[in-house]
Amino acid sequence: MDRNNQAVAVVDSLSAIKIGIYSLIRLGVPLEDIVEKINETIEEVVGTEGVTLLSEDLSGLVSDGHITKLGDIHYDDFRRVVRYKGHRVDLSPTSAFLMSMFMSKPGVTIPHQEIVDKVYPEAELTVKPATKCRTIISRLRNDLAELPGGEDWIETVRGTGYVFVGGEKTDS
Repeated sequence: MDRNNQAVAVVDSLSAIKIGIYSLIRLGVPLEDIVEKINETIEEVVGTEGVTLLSEDLSGLVSDGHITKLGDIHYDDFRRVVRYKGHRVDLSPTSAFLMSMFMSKPGVTIPHQEIVDKVYPEAELTVKPATKCRTIISRLRNDLAELPGGEDWIETVRGTGYVFVGGEKTDS
């Protein structure tokens, strides 16, 4: 295998691992369990020395997480935690996935169908996308209501979808 093909294979393999980790996080598998399984797999393949090297790298990932900031809103998508002005709320896996979508598109209306397609990519729904969205958005709104002003962060765009205005509402 030449160097270019080898580089492509490495990138493809790492992308597959990343997708797998995100999928497990969405399913609610604790990060510590994911790291433990990765360690076991590496130990099978390369021995304990490889596990030590990777564990050091992954411990930074677990301790730092991935923080998205929007005004005073800080969202840690690895821990599924929203922090705002000294308050915090833990999210379910589905609410966390929705929060990631909204934090990546603040001020942009996300259509019902897009939300359903991303949250339930392989499910065949027996209800309209708008109906399913109301249920999962309601859960996220209830969680965010534990934060000051959080109940107003997601606005309904009637007949279309939802828009995250948390940054605008909280910074004004």
